[in-house]
Amino acid sequence: MSALFLPEFDGRLPDDLPKDTLARVAEAVRSGTFQSGPAMRAQYELISEEPDRVRFRARTLLTAIGIGLNDVTLERRADGSVLYFVSFRRWFYYCLFITLAALAVPAGMLIGRLLGPGLGLRPAFGGGGPAVTGLLAAVLVLGPFWPFVLTALHKPVARGFLEQRLRAACAGHGTAGEDGSKRVCGGAVGPH
Repeated sequence: MSALFLPEFDGRLPDDLPKDTLARVAEAVRSGTFQSGPAMRAQYELISEEPDRVRFRARTLLTAIGIGLNDVTLERRADGSVLYFVSFRRWFYYCLFITLAALAVPAGMLIGRLLGPGLGLRPAFGGGGPAVTGLLAAVLVLGPFWPFVLTALHKPVARGFLEQRLRAACAGHGTAGEDGSKRVCGGAVGPH
């Protein structure tokens, strides 16, 4: 399968970030200020922290399906750049589950259309002819590909969000919390 449809990506930020970038990001994750928004959708846990490597992941399902930064590894290279690797498999599996659940309706309709006449039943949703049967069949054949399309569309969004949050954590720029306080790597610093 093409890397475009895999729920993971990697990248590199240039060497213009401060030397303590990883420590700042680790502190933001620890203090709960890495991502703004409702606390239930912004919970990350620090998995490992070394001077040149940090790994964190989404703690809750709501965080995992929000932006999709399910498992993030950051690594400082000798040239000063920061490499990152992100996996958003929990986000992908959520999309897959929702898609399969949604496909149950057209599957039931198609089964009713195909088996109903043989059993002397008439579909409750009307005639429609072979065009409706063909449409339902097409939805069932193409529907399982939808999570992969969503993955390809979501990847640049998640990448942009991660890079923005890394730069914000390093620059000390915060985001407004729900209570109106300005959130920074070290926590709330009062109303803005």
